Amino acid sequence: MDNTTKIIIGAGVLTIGGTAAYFIVKNKQKKDLDKLKAAEQGQNPSITLPGNTSSGSGLCIPPVHYTSETFPIRKGMKGKGVSFIQQTLNKYFGANLKVDSKFGCKTEAALFKATGKKQVSLDDWKKYQKKYFK
Repeated sequence: MDNTTKIIIGAGVLTIGGTAAYFIVKNKQKKDLDKLKAAEQGQNPSITLPGNTSSGSGLCIPPVHYTSETFPIRKGMKGKGVSFIQQTLNKYFGANLKVDSKFGCKTEAALFKATGKKQVSLDDWKKYQKKYFK
């Protein structure tokens, strides 16, 4: 086998290997994005979204739209309950949030910093009302 044939075979192997690697990586990226979208919508609470840490660093994917609130109150919801949470975080934890009734990335990060939780359950809600608004 001469050198030209070896080079052609080598180039073919690299092309096939590179193409396969590309599709494997793209497939993994799609799966990761699907997991993030599901977590954002509260469909898989075991997924932790990047950027929603107590330090507030990293990527934060805001919800596409806000929904009416039910318990647990979490990112992507809007209403009076969210305003209550934002006001409480501002007053007692110095969160300096805009009270806009929308539970977004900043509200979630402030809540996590104050409580270690990213959402407010009905039991948490009752505790906060008793503790902060007697």
